[in-house]
Amino acid sequence: MRPRFDDETEASISAKLPDPESLWRRILPINPDVVAFPFEPGDRVPLAAPCLNDTATVLNEARFALEEAYVRLVWHRVKSPDAPNEYAAVFFGRFYACDVALRLYAAGEHLANAIIHLLELDFDKIERDAEKKRCSLQSLVAKTLQQNMSDHRVSTLVATLGQSPEWKKVMDVRNRWVHHQPPMVSGYGLVFMRGTSWKEFETEKGKGHELTVGGGDEPEYTIDELVEFTRAASSRFSETLDGILTTYVQILSGHGLKISDSGRSVLHI
Repeated sequence: MRPRFDDETEASISAKLPDPESLWRRILPINPDVVAFPFEPGDRVPLAAPCLNDTATVLNEARFALEEAYVRLVWHRVKSPDAPNEYAAVFFGRFYACDVALRLYAAGEHLANAIIHLLELDFDKIERDAEKKRCSLQSLVAKTLQQNMSDHRVSTLVATLGQSPEWKKVMDVRNRWVHHQPPMVSGYGLVFMRGTSWKEFETEKGKGHELTVGGGDEPEYTIDELVEFTRAASSRFSETLDGILTTYVQILSGHGLKISDSGRSVLHI
């Protein structure tokens, strides 16, 4: 069960999180059934609506995990009867920060699906390339946009996200968490990177090797650094999704479906 803090501490945590209310106010009126009305049965633009809904849902889950990371840091460092307990703070902070990274990757895949449909890209070709090249859908969509629609607003939004340092870091965490070894975080005690423990050095006679026993390896991040760039990546992704929602609303408006500021869908026939 989540610990509850005083109003000032709760407000401090909330201020670090993406605002879910403004996003859902924009998503909820984009009802997939309503969106389909002004389109032909075979049109793909309406298929973006459930993909965008899925994107927002997973982003909200990432927000929850991010909130839990901050809560656990405060609880185990300051508020718990056993505080300070830095090991527990690092353990739970890393657990939830890595969960944010995993969910942001999933949200990126949902958003890539939405982009394919709202811009009517060649879905079959992109899927074939993803299977053949064993890479993510989002990376192939970004490449397709840069090659064929580099001036489009969606292409700019996607490129800005992909080039941001915080997004690169959080995707690196996800990829290493799944395929290799998660980044080492200080506060765990001794940590060991995968690879040989022998260290190479130069001598007058050439190369030598030494083995230092018991020291472990240097951690890559502090827990605060890990949580901070997952927070920054979450905010960056939220901004990207908001921009793509704006484009989608404009496309729908061009087909007679108006999404009002009050959150209502109005079809003009």
